[in-house]
Amino acid sequence: PELSRVGVMLVTSKAERDLKIEGLELGADDYVTMPFHPRELLARTRALIRTRVLSQQLEERGDSLARALAELGETQAQLVHREKMASLGQFVAGIAHELNNPLNFVQGNLHFLARHARSMLEAIARYEEMMRELGADTSRIDATRAELRLDDVGEDLDSLLEGCTEGIVRSTTLVADLKSFSRLDRPDASMANLLDGLRSTLSVLRDRLRGIDVQLELEELPLVECIAGQVNQVFMNLISNAADAVGESGVIRIRSGQVDDDHVFVEIEDDGCGIEPENLERLFEPFFTTKDVGHGTGLGLSISYGVISRHGGQLIVRSEPGEGAVFRVELPTRSSEERREALARGDVPAGLEDPVER
Repeated sequence: PELSRVGVMLVTSKAERDLKIEGLELGADDYVTMPFHPRELLARTRALIRTRVLSQQLEERGDSLARALAELGETQAQLVHREKMASLGQFVAGIAHELNNPLNFVQGNLHFLARHARSMLEAIARYEEMMRELGADTSRIDATRAELRLDDVGEDLDSLLEGCTEGIVRSTTLVADLKSFSRLDRPDASMANLLDGLRSTLSVLRDRLRGIDVQLELEELPLVECIAGQVNQVFMNLISNAADAVGESGVIRIRSGQVDDDHVFVEIEDDGCGIEPENLERLFEPFFTTKDVGHGTGLGLSISYGVISRHGGQLIVRSEPGEGAVFRVELPTRSSEERREALARGDVPAGLEDPVER
């Protein structure tokens, strides 16, 4: 391999055609038979050198093209991510606009509805009492009460009101979680609590995680300077992938802690089937996926890798077939001015470290 770029010329007195063919098939670039003129030898040598130089230039251009394609893929992933985040922002804004006002109206009037219902039941009870005091025949009143099950209405009123109140609170909490997840009010880098974003993401994914044992081992973290909505998107991608890996039952462990005074980490581990070595190498390539057609775009992990890299952090994966997988997000707590400008532009830094940890 060390001599693969060196041209080889056979200079020999063996002029038989079969020997010449054999020499070229064994890898010789040229075959010169004796007798020969020195100028011919020099001309053939120069031609061989030119061929080698052109071959090397072609190879370098091929490498440049490969890098350009990789950059194009990353740019494409960034554009998809931005469009996805913008769409999510519009979705959340629409949810907030459409649900907040009706929820506030219902929540504000539920108390009055309950009070009016109790007043009506009290009025009916007083009317019955008054009719009995007057000695009137109350058999029709009693029949109507039984037919309308007014006794049950009185007993069920409190539980019905409690159920309605709980439903409203869950709905308003869901809207708040969606707002917290996308952080529409904070499009730029700011000091954020990663655990708040992680918890809101888990809340959004509550139905998706039903039946899965999600174990939280969360150590309190210092505030991190980041674009919270983008980091939350990474958490959503990783947790969703972990849920896909374990199926309808299994274990997902989520840990957090400090790497050192200036860096924090969040780990998401699943006990699924693990990742094959040949797939591990390509895991963060745009459009690469091991899922069935129609069940994945192959962009989630490449987008996540780009987001964490732009924040000056690392997204590392450890996995062995049959032993699950661990995705570890490491982030600095503070960004440099250069990093803030890169985040604003959406740049991806050069020289990223290998995300596959063995």
